[in-house]
Amino acid sequence: MSARAALRTAVVLYWFVAIATITCSFALEGLLPITLQEYLDLQGALEITVGEVVLYIAFFITMLGYLLASLGLMLLQRWGARLFLGLTVLDCLLSCYDGPVVEHAVTEVAGSAAFMMQGAILALAFFTDALKKKPPADEAGTPEREQAQPA
Repeated sequence: MSARAALRTAVVLYWFVAIATITCSFALEGLLPITLQEYLDLQGALEITVGEVVLYIAFFITMLGYLLASLGLMLLQRWGARLFLGLTVLDCLLSCYDGPVVEHAVTEVAGSAAFMMQGAILALAFFTDALKKKPPADEAGTPEREQAQPA
């Protein structure tokens, strides 16, 4: 498998795992122990602060940015890799301000898999030739560097 195909496959798998993580979060919340469900209910009953609104807006903008970066990576654009890297760092920083998070173990495993996929995407984007421009082809469709040298 070429580096380009591997990068595109990793991006598709990342979105599959990310969507699975979000789905698990909602679907498995009812399977948490009673004390954790009570904690979540208590957190939900609290009034939302301005800081939390700003944080949620930042997370939403980050997710839109991931969509844009993924599109750039699927089109094999270098800016997609840079944007994806920046958003990954921003996502980690924003998570520091999110406070305690209560999730089912399956959700946590899926989230960890998504984060590993992000690492694979960044490795493929920055440490392989997946985003390097191909040399121009001659009229026959053969790249110039592969043309036969005169003897």
